[in-house]
Amino acid sequence: MELSIISWNIRGLGKKEKCCAVRKLITSRKPKILLIQETKLAAFTLATFRSMGVRQNLGRVFSPAEGSAGGLISIWDTNFLR
Repeated sequence: MELSIISWNIRGLGKKEKCCAVRKLITSRKPKILLIQETKLAAFTLATFRSMGVRQNLGRVFSPAEGSAGGLISIWDTNFLR
């Protein structure tokens, strides 16, 4: 099984275009682990994860931004990493 890890400083994930870009990345590259930095989001809902193309078999964890800086999302394929 091939390991693919993508790390992306997205510089803000509040716009629909950025969520679409993440969805395209997940769909086309199918990374085993995706690390997104600088989301600049204080909260993140399940609906937002779904809009990014995060399916049921993908694990996810979110760390909120502090003010207008920071914010992390980690997404992984649960069939690969448990």
